[in-house]
Order: sequence, then structure tokens, then C-alpha cells
Amino acid sequence: MITWGHAFRVLVVGLTVAACQPLPQPFIHKVTPETALPIAKDFFGVRIEPTSGLTNAMATTLDTAMTAAFEEADIPAAIQSGNQRSLILRGTARLVQAGGVTMLSVDWRISDPHGQEIGATRQETALPGGILTSAHALTFARLAVAPLTRYAADPAPVVKPDAGIAIGAIDGAPGDGKTSLSQAIGAVMRQHNVPISESTQSNSLVLLASVDIGKPKDDKQSVSIRWVLMQPDGGEVGSVEQHNDIKAGSLDKAWGETAFAIAQAAFDGIMQLVETAKAKGTD
Repeated sequence: MITWGHAFRVLVVGLTVAACQPLPQPFIHKVTPETALPIAKDFFGVRIEPTSGLTNAMATTLDTAMTAAFEEADIPAAIQSGNQRSLILRGTARLVQAGGVTMLSVDWRISDPHGQEIGATRQETALPGGILTSAHALTFARLAVAPLTRYAADPAPVVKPDAGIAIGAIDGAPGDGKTSLSQAIGAVMRQHNVPISESTQSNSLVLLASVDIGKPKDDKQSVSIRWVLMQPDGGEVGSVEQHNDIKAGSLDKAWGETAFAIAQAAFDGIMQLVETAKAKGTD
């Protein structure tokens, strides 16, 4: 069992308190030179077309965030600007009311310079009060951009398990935590070129998670997250645990940047479990 309590404590407390404000600089995710994705020779950057289905103001907020997220991954991007070698990104958005919560869903489609579609992904998130803030848009954009970088950059192998990893059930998470944590851990893995299986196939390792939220006390709540890696045959490889005290109720709705921070903090420990599974497979 690997405990990442300290990393989780610093990230979650800082990000939860700042959820409605610009993020403090130490918590803004950057792609380091060691993990940055170089631009592929055949293409040069991404031209982002205005996202359809949203008001002009909301579309501008989201498209600006997408530009920033691509640039964090060292991929030049601009709204309605590019050259003859630029990839083209188009987003089609929907706002849906579900259980009193406004959900934003966007289908992203990326095409080559000739207009031929080469990739697609769908993202969704809850919008508290129906408002898309710049900070929330940036979190959403990072999750959307992660699976699209493969089309705009050369692969940079970091971790290559013998079998892919299927992201399984996430239990006990309040608010949109089930969706947010699943998307966030998948995005972080893709950023490190870890193969993701779309289903729990026979040769896939399976990553599960359980979230335990304590009862409010003195405006605080304890939160524990346990990530478990399972062998294809159902045996447990090991677990990674994260613990923290957070502001009461802060995870009852949209997790936002907090989900991404939790996934980043857990990634190294999960990869240690992957290496353990690979080693057992060669015994």
C-alpha cells in the first residue's frame, strides 16, 4: 500500500479553497520538458473553430481554454487561425438539465489539414449555476486535449505496460466525482502515453477507486480515496491511498480542478503498481 497523503493534502486544500478564484501559480499544471510532446513533422499546430451550441461568451471562454491547454502540451493552437499544415478542431456542445444541475457535453472532432476526420472525443462536466468560469473551462479543456495530443504530436514513450489499463468503477464519490475522477485519471495516463483499454478485456489490468467522505465537523470533512489495481484474472496487485480534510460540502457538486490534482498526485503510485504487475507476469 502506498500512501500519498501529503501530496493530496497540499493540492486539494489549495485548489478547493481557490475553486472560484484564479488558481495559485504552484497548482497550475504544466507539461515539463521531459514529458512535453514534440510537434509532428507533418502538421503544425491546431486551428480551433468556434465551438457551436453555446452563447458567444461561453464559447469564447471554452475555446480560449482549449488554446491554453494545447499550448501547455507544447502544441501551438489559435482560434480561427492557422496555416496550410494546421490540424482543425471543431466542438459541438450541448447544455442539458439533469437533476437540477446543468451539464455541459462537448463532442470534439479533429481533422487533418484537408478536412479528413482523424480523431474524436467527448467530454462532459457539471456547471454549478449554469456558469462556465475560466478556471473550470481550463480544467475541462485539459481533459479534452489529453486524448487529442496524439494526433498533433509524435509519441514520446514514458510507460508501456504489456497490457492496457481499463478504468473501472469509481464508488462513493459525491457530486460529479465519479465522472470527473475517471476522466482525470484517464487524461493523466494519456499524457504519459500509458495505454488505456476501452473495456475490461481479458488481458487488461483494471484500475478501480473508492471514495469515502466523512461527516461534516467544524466545517470540515475527511476524504479518503483508494485506488486498486487488479490483475486480468481478478487478483489484486496493490493499492494507493490518499487522505485529507477538506471544506465541508466542497465536493458535493463539480470537482473541477480538484479531480485533476488528485489524479496527478496518484499517478506515480499507480505506475509503481503497474510495474509490480508486469514483474509478476514475467515470473
